[in-house]
Amino acid sequence: MESFRRDGDRTSKKPIGIPSKILNDLRSAKILLEISNKKERNQEETAIKIEQLLENIEIYIFNEIQEKFESKIVKEWLSRLGEARCKKLEVNEENKFILGVPRNQKWIRIKPISELSI
Repeated sequence: MESFRRDGDRTSKKPIGIPSKILNDLRSAKILLEISNKKERNQEETAIKIEQLLENIEIYIFNEIQEKFESKIVKEWLSRLGEARCKKLEVNEENKFILGVPRNQKWIRIKPISELSI
């Protein structure tokens, strides 16, 4: 179990213990997110695994905050999390490579200017 200090609570310098399983789940989710951003195939399996890891982390966090904070704050965070889950993720993907360009030639992209003042 690793321990971290609370940044928001200035009155208490007591470290908070976080189980190593939760930290491993967090690291695994981060790595899987990075992999899924680079990889185009089998993203459904990766997304399911990421969701499972994040659910484990959320369960731990909400169990901990129920003990330390008022129920009003916990309900507020639960509602914010519910809203975030319902929103559709918008991803703007740009094609980084131009298809059909010979590999042995170097190309640059330019944007034409509609008006050029002389």
